[in-house]
Amino acid sequence: MKIWDAAKGKINPGLSEEAGRQWIKLIAKVEALIASGAGPSSEAAITIAKEWLALQQPMVDAVGLEVWKKASTMYAEMDQWSTPAAKPPFSAEVFGFVSQAAEAGREAGLIPPRKT
Repeated sequence: MKIWDAAKGKINPGLSEEAGRQWIKLIAKVEALIASGAGPSSEAAITIAKEWLALQQPMVDAVGLEVWKKASTMYAEMDQWSTPAAKPPFSAEVFGFVSQAAEAGREAGLIPPRKT
């Protein structure tokens, strides 16, 4: 938790607030795309995955890749820990869709490979 708190302190509060608004809009876009029946390998889904990855990049840079990978694993397993008191900001369906879209984008050469 200390790493996350320190990382948040490195980011300009104004930028952080704007990022929060952008996340809300982006999550709504993903939910709408899912509702439309688009698949995760569609052009629209890959475009949203690119937006998702770009929006999270400042936090990845702030906390480091290893911590970010742990957070990603945690979200992939949210069905095991999510409760009304500890609710993630998006559904498992949204996370899975974006993850699949990012992988489809990587396979198509439209998104760079994951950093190791």
